[in-house]
Order: sequence, then structure tokens, then C-alpha cells
Amino acid sequence: MKQFKLETSPQPRDAVRSMWANTPFPQGMLFSEKRLRIESECGHQFDPIGNALSLWSDQSIQWLELVWKGCPCCNTYWVSTFEREENETATTEAIRPEENKLPTRAQHDQNNPLDHIDLSIVVKLSSGETLELKPDKISIEQTQTTLNEFDMIDEQGAVHCHCLIQVKPLCDTELQAWTVILRNPRKAIHPGGIWELGDPNSVRIRHATVRLNLRTNSTRNVTSLVKTDVESEWSSPQEKEWRLEQLGSGDAHLSGIHRSPSGLGKQHETGYRFRSPDKDLGGRRANPSAVIEVDGERSFGIHCKYFWQKFPQSLSLKIDSSLHYEFLPSTHYEDHELQGGEQISCEFLLAQGTATTVQSMLDNYSLPQTLNVDPEWVSKSRVIPWLTPREADDHQAYLALVDQAVTGHHSFFEKREQIGQYGWRHFGDVWGDHEAIHSSPDEPLVSHYNNQYDMVLGLGINYLRSGDTRWFELMRDLARHVIDIDIYHTDDDLACYNHGIFWHTVHYVDAGLSTHRTYPKGTCGGGPSSGHAYNRGLYLFYCLTGDLTAKEAVVKMGEWMIASEDGSKTKYRYLAGGETGLTTASGTEDYHGPGRGPANCVEVLVTAFEATHERRFLDQAEHIIRRVVHPQQNIETLDLLDSENKWFYLMFLQALGRYLEVKISLEEIDEMYSYARITLLRYADWMAEHEYPFLDKPEKLEFPTETWAAQDMRKVEVFQWAARHGSEQQKQCFLEKASFFFHESVRQLNEFETNSLCRPIALLLSNGYSHDFFASGQLDKMTPSPPPSVTTFAAQKTFRSQKTRAIRNAKISIACSGMLISLLLVTLLTILLLR
Repeated sequence: MKQFKLETSPQPRDAVRSMWANTPFPQGMLFSEKRLRIESECGHQFDPIGNALSLWSDQSIQWLELVWKGCPCCNTYWVSTFEREENETATTEAIRPEENKLPTRAQHDQNNPLDHIDLSIVVKLSSGETLELKPDKISIEQTQTTLNEFDMIDEQGAVHCHCLIQVKPLCDTELQAWTVILRNPRKAIHPGGIWELGDPNSVRIRHATVRLNLRTNSTRNVTSLVKTDVESEWSSPQEKEWRLEQLGSGDAHLSGIHRSPSGLGKQHETGYRFRSPDKDLGGRRANPSAVIEVDGERSFGIHCKYFWQKFPQSLSLKIDSSLHYEFLPSTHYEDHELQGGEQISCEFLLAQGTATTVQSMLDNYSLPQTLNVDPEWVSKSRVIPWLTPREADDHQAYLALVDQAVTGHHSFFEKREQIGQYGWRHFGDVWGDHEAIHSSPDEPLVSHYNNQYDMVLGLGINYLRSGDTRWFELMRDLARHVIDIDIYHTDDDLACYNHGIFWHTVHYVDAGLSTHRTYPKGTCGGGPSSGHAYNRGLYLFYCLTGDLTAKEAVVKMGEWMIASEDGSKTKYRYLAGGETGLTTASGTEDYHGPGRGPANCVEVLVTAFEATHERRFLDQAEHIIRRVVHPQQNIETLDLLDSENKWFYLMFLQALGRYLEVKISLEEIDEMYSYARITLLRYADWMAEHEYPFLDKPEKLEFPTETWAAQDMRKVEVFQWAARHGSEQQKQCFLEKASFFFHESVRQLNEFETNSLCRPIALLLSNGYSHDFFASGQLDKMTPSPPPSVTTFAAQKTFRSQKTRAIRNAKISIACSGMLISLLLVTLLTILLLR
């Protein structure tokens, strides 16, 4: 029997809550959730209900969502796992490769949470048209999150946007967590690769509303209860009509981050207003709850999450007793713009029952519930390779640098406040303040970081290491922002753009009207590409929360990587077929060696494979690896010591190390495993002889800033991955090199007063945490990696992009055409002369 601990935040007194915990398990340990039992610290035992979110390659459970009725007096629980019986097979309803649980348009009859409530989503367009969706039947499982997609159509049947509704039951089916998402599926026009507000394919919205009311035969006596925040008290307005509105984040400072198509910042009020026929009250920041009771009998209630953070929003009771949650409210400012491929989400709790029961449920569940898995257990599960509990890590100088993300005046929380990074389009993203270092503190340059270097993953790793919920809060907010705003949700644009992710704001300029879409006017222009493609953090977020929109994004990004290589979908298809090379070009169009493009491509594909177990993703990753590197490659010809232009080869070697770990988990010690393993070791040997800290030769760098010291952490990671596979002599050498670069990176970073800027912290969040595992000798306790099964390989084929081949073929065609025309002219002239 194995046992590990779960710790929850303090519960409301005497509250009996349904508890949810997402927990990892080592490969091969658990094949059925029925082999679990939970015991509270006071001795009560529970048989939890389990929902497998992901599986290992042997079909054992990797991440499991557990649900049980909590104990009101306990904040600590113990989970016991029992060894499976001989010949026992998997019995859990786990994810299979053919069932990815992506959004479905089917509407199921079972466990419908809307038996007593009329719910509709109403969108009024700027043109005056009204779109209304009445999802009478919502698919819901008692212990699982469900996700359905609907079309929002006008009276002529034209689709203007999609509506995704995600429902997670929290207390049987009487209380659910809802996420309503409005998505514009059309492509943006982006002329010249410039992406700005005011695009012709944007959906312009006057207001978007979730409307709720009880199904009842009479409304003789309607009462309401409302409170503006989870910490405030319930009040009972006497009026039949009221409106709570939050048009700004509660700060008097108007940040340049808030833009409109006209180019001006929206002039908004500084806080919230509660208005009724007899009252006009104000405050700073609201996250309200409301309960509506009809005839003293049945009631329903709502708690609006992130109400002030994702302003403008409003909650109102109408004279007809309906409750309106406007996540895009009507204002006296400009209408709202939903850009092509962009979406907006609103999250709320919906409760049903008696007024007292509904109040109690909203009070209990509107407070954040955090259930932290023992970091020691997470470490043993190996869901994150080389993870160790933070409390065992004595590399205090490194940890102090990392902690700047959550503590002190330079934390990401504080940076939100500095530039007012709130509102539905901005909340959750991180300010790229390293770009604003030379701008005015009063009007700082606004640069959006858009999950560069997979900050979602880095924040999640630090949460799992420590159990500190501040890390999870930042992870959750950023993941939701990335899913909604940074990912391009369309099928109608170029294959190399559809479902891709936008880069951070282009260097040295203000985001302006491009918002989070990288390229404002006056810049180079472009679009999503593999150079900025990160989905591993989103997959971890899915495993930690069960959020199906995160898994959808993970899978769609994997498909994006495959589609980007399809030459039949480009404008060059008539001149050259085959693969485009768009996912492997790094720095320049004709460089297809190890770089950031193929590194991120392999990472995205491997993650999509882990999420689905669909072989097409791993096959494409292996194809990319063969294109980019070779065990007998002449490394010297790649000029990798040109740090300014080739530093990103380190990213590819990191991706190669992770790919190898997946192959080991699959027990596939085949030719591709051997190919990648030998290649990684060969590059590591070369690095051990030639590499040095970047800042030791500042003359080779355009700007020798703190970022270069943080980038040295990648060398630490590469040497550690290589130590996993090397001989004893190689292992000792690689671990010494890893230790050297780790300590040099930290030392040099601490010499910069600017070490708290966004970019170096982003690098440290997901690079360097693993050093404690190797420095403490834990590699020696692992089973050695399998030796290669093959040692000779076919020669590497030279790859040229489709564009290069198309240009060459066009030149050949022109030359041949010219020769043919010349020949015809000579022939004609000869005939004329011989007459």
C-alpha cells in the first residue's frame, strides 16, 4: 500500500464540501481508481470517485481527478493506493486515443442541470442584430467536466460566432462551475502581416449576456440577495430592479494598455457602481454573488468569478425577475471587438435549491479551494522529470531569484498593477517589462509576453514543487488568457496560422492596437509560427484542473504543427510540392538545423502525443528530428558559437532529451531512440569542449543583458539530459559542466539589478529547477537508460524549404521558356531567310 498527503485551504466552519483533487501516479502503479481510499486526519474514510485525465503508455493512470465528500473539521487527507491483483486490467473510464473529449455539438439528455432554470446566451451585434442561444439540454456528468459547442446564428441562419459551454459539477448537480466562451471563428485579414484592432472580420458586439430565470407559473413574490464580494455580507435590496457594474479595475490610473479601434484608451470609471431606483453606491473591486427566490420556494444563485479583473462586466436584476450577467456590457463607450480567431470567456458558479442552501453553497465554493498534493509524491510520480520538493532544495540563491515572480515589489502580481493589466483581453498575461527598461516610468512601453518560454509550465512546476498556491493562481490566470486570447482559433486562414499561438510583442515597440497579436503597424509583420509554440504548460494545466478547453488547445496545436508542413496548402504548391519547412526554419528561412522552431515543434508534437496517444504526433516529431540533426552531423559547420544567432540550438537539445524520455516510457528502444540518443551525446561532448557562459564574451552579443545569464540555464539542462544517457566518464563530465553553468548563471544574474525583469524570470521558472535532482545524486538511483539498439544510420538528406524549391523551379521554368522562345525565333528567322 502506498500513501500520500493532500492538504486543503481552511474550510468554512461546519461546511461539508465536495472535494476535488487532481493527483499524479507513477507509471504502472494504478490501473483502476477503485484501488484507492481517502482518510481524513480525524479518521473518517471515503471511497472517492475517480476520473482518469491522462494515461501512461502502459494504460496505467497518470493523472486522476478524485471527488469525495469532505470532512468539515479537516484540512488534511491521506490517499492510500492498493496493489492491483494479479491479472487485473484497467477498469477506469480513462481517455482512449479514439476519445479525446474535445468539444462536441451533441446535446445529451442525462443529468440536465437546467431542469428548473431557463438559461440563454444573448449577443447583440453593433449592426443591431440579436443572436440568442437557448441550450435547453447541457451534457453533464456527475463527476466530470463536459464541454459542448454551439453556433450563434442570426434569423437568416448565418453563423456569427461559436459558443462553448463547459460545466463542472461541484456538489452533485445542484452546484456547477460554468465557463461560457464566445469565439469568433473567422480569420483576421491582417494585411501585410499586421494584426490590429479594427479588422474587417472582427465581430463587433454591443453586449453579450448570460440570462437566467426560474421556470415558474407565477412571479407574485420575487426577492433577491446580493453581495459585492466573497468577503462582504449579504444584503436584501427591496427594489425589483438593480444593476452592479464594473467598468474599470478600480484604479484611478488610466493605462496605455487599454486601446480601442480608434486608437484611444477607453475612459472608464475607476471602480464599481451599484444602482437601483433608490440607491447609487460605489466601491473599488467587485466579485459579486446574487440569489433569486420566487414565491418563497425554489431559488437559484450565481457567483461571478474574476468580475473586476476581466472588466467591463455587469450583473443586474430586471423587472421581469431575470438575472443578467453581462460579460460584455452595454456602455456609453465604443462597442466591443472580438477579433478573428479570438474568444472571451466568463466563469461563474450556478447553484439551485432553497434560498438558504443556495447561499451556503455560494459562500462555501466562492472561496478559492486549493488542494495541494504532497510535493514528495509528485516527485516520485515522475510526471515532471527531475522534479524535487522545494523544501529539499538548498540552492537558495537560485530560489531567491525565482521567488521574485511571487514576492516583493517586482512580482508578477505587482507588475499587473503597474500597467493596469486587467480587463477581459489582458488579465492573466505578464508584462514584458524588459522591453520597457528605457521608457518613461509614468508612461511605460506596453509589451505583452504571451507565454514566451512556456511560462504556464514554469509556474505550474513551481506550484507542484512547493504547494504554494500563489504559483497556481498565476498559472491559472495565464493559462486562461493564453487559451482565449493568444491562440488563433480558426480553420479559415493559412494552414501555418490556424490554431497557432501569437508571439510576444515584437521587440522595442509598444503593442498599440495589435494588443496581444505581436505585430502593430510599422513593424516587420508576420504571424503564428513554431518559433513561439508552447503547449506543455497547457497540458499540465489540464491535468491539474480537468479544463477541457486546455486539452483542446494542446491537440489543436499539435495538428497545427503537422498542417504547417503540408505543401499542398501554400501558394507555392504549383511550383513545388512536398514539405514546407516552416516548422524547422530558425533565424533565417534556409537554416534547418537545431533551433527554436524545430525545438518547439517537437515539444508541441510530443505533448499532443502524451495527451492523445495518437501515433501521428510522435511520428511527425521523429520526422522533424531526422530532418534537423544526425548522429554523424558535422557540428562545426553549424557555427553554433555564434551566440547571437544560434543560441537556440540549446532548445532543440532540450526537446531531444524529453523525446528520449517518452521513448523509454514506451519501451521503444528502436532506431529512432538510438538516433536521438547518440545525437544528444555527440552534441553534449561538443558542448563540453567548446561552450562557455554567454557573458564571458560580451563582444559577440548585441545587448549583453541579464537575459544571457538566464539562457545559460539551458546548458545546465542539456548536460543533465545527456548525463542520463552517457557512459560513467561522460556522466561525470556532464554533471560537472551542469554544476558549473548553474552556479555561473546564478552568480552573473545576481550582478544585474535588472534580474527581476520578465524575460530572465520566465527562463528560470522552467530551467534550473531540475538541478537539485542531479546535484543530490538521484540520477544514480535510477535504472540506467537503455543502450542504443542501432549504431549506423543512413546519411542525412539535405533539406530545402518549399519556397526555396519553388523559386528554383520558377527560375528554371523561366530559363527554359526563354530558351524555347529563342529557339522558336531562330527557327522562324531561318525559315524567312531561306525563302
